[in-house]
Amino acid sequence: MISTTDLERMLDRIHTWTRAADQKVYVLVLAEGAVATLIAPGIASWYTIPALSPFRWGVSGAILLWTAAVVYATRALYARTKNPYRHTTPSLTFFGDISRMSLDTYRKMVDDHSDPETRSDFVSQIHVSATICSVKYDHFNKSVVFFFTSLGLIGLCYAFRQ
Repeated sequence: MISTTDLERMLDRIHTWTRAADQKVYVLVLAEGAVATLIAPGIASWYTIPALSPFRWGVSGAILLWTAAVVYATRALYARTKNPYRHTTPSLTFFGDISRMSLDTYRKMVDDHSDPETRSDFVSQIHVSATICSVKYDHFNKSVVFFFTSLGLIGLCYAFRQ
């Protein structure tokens, strides 16, 4: 049987991966914003200069893909505070449950908690945290794909513009 100490280490590892996902998303959002700032002033020319009209669909597609990238990056940063195991006893390790309790209630629960309950709580928290981490990385990966696809599309429009 895995010890409570080992379960704590597993939970810490998952939290480290979650922090890494957040840091990657912050960098990606910064890049998405920088690209938008650099490209936005020239976007109007694709719609006002008649010679560039064949590329309007490509530019519009790139804008939609970039928007999807920003949406997925934002979803990756979204805080998930609902415990899917809430129908059972509130968790002593999940901050969403802790914040919904009064301090006295939380103290009483900590005092009354047994080792098997603590172990069960860690197992549930590991599962919840792993799910949150997985969702963050899924949204991050989708954002990267949409962002670089939009850059490729706008790059093609610029390449064939001449």
